[in-house]
Amino acid sequence: MEKPGKSSISFPPAHSLFMPAGKTVHSRSQRPEVSSGRVAGVLAARHPFARYSIKGKQLRLLVLVFMTLLATSAPAQQAVKRIGVYVDPYYRAATDANERPSVSVARAFDDRLSQNDPQRIKEVEAEIRKHPELVTPMSLMVLSIRLYDMGFRDDAVFWHYVAKDRLRTISQIVSSGISGAIVATRDFAATAGPVINGYAFCDLRKQRLARRAAFEWVRDNPYQAIFLPQLSSPFADRVAALREVMTLIENDVNREAEYLDFPANRERLTSARQESGADRMYCW
Repeated sequence: MEKPGKSSISFPPAHSLFMPAGKTVHSRSQRPEVSSGRVAGVLAARHPFARYSIKGKQLRLLVLVFMTLLATSAPAQQAVKRIGVYVDPYYRAATDANERPSVSVARAFDDRLSQNDPQRIKEVEAEIRKHPELVTPMSLMVLSIRLYDMGFRDDAVFWHYVAKDRLRTISQIVSSGISGAIVATRDFAATAGPVINGYAFCDLRKQRLARRAAFEWVRDNPYQAIFLPQLSSPFADRVAALREVMTLIENDVNREAEYLDFPANRERLTSARQESGADRMYCW
């Protein structure tokens, strides 16, 4: 079960991570419901970027921003062996490679994720694959970080993308009770993402495969927190809403791949990585 946050209210432990203190949970009768056919319109109204399509100039800007992050993500272009991020109170990286990080995302995983033992980290990964139903995006972010630290960098890329897609599914369907979890997971993505993507784009073919595999895993393992009655949603049919969100995600995955199909775009990315020192930092 997922670990309740310190500020959560009294819901079952597996669910309470999403419930910040003082947050009122609206019952279904308090909020208007909408049919699944209006999912896109409601998403656009509630989430300004819900219908954001990654294409053309938008993706070029994304690549430029990504490369800027790479250029500042490691001092003196040294090889990045570990991800030193802090997202309080959930994760604090150790200051020394021999020390253990502080982890507080899920009671079932915290101790093992904090250990500098590759076998223990892979054990958590195996358990998540076996029982993924209520594993939070935040827990997946920490799993990704610790896999990278232990040298399982391909697995780290996969779970980073899974965490982002799983977060997107719940954040665009559930309307209240998860703001704290959303902010924390986005903080993980913003701080660990440059390192994860720095490695991922060492090999464009592998990156594309990992991105597709992550999407398929999220599609095939729906996040069950989306369907909890304690978490309000404007959608009368959350299953149908989830299908539409997954379509939006798949469209973005396809557009990302299409952008990098063009030789000129690949050349620009390669040139930017060389100038930033990304290959020296991550492609070892």
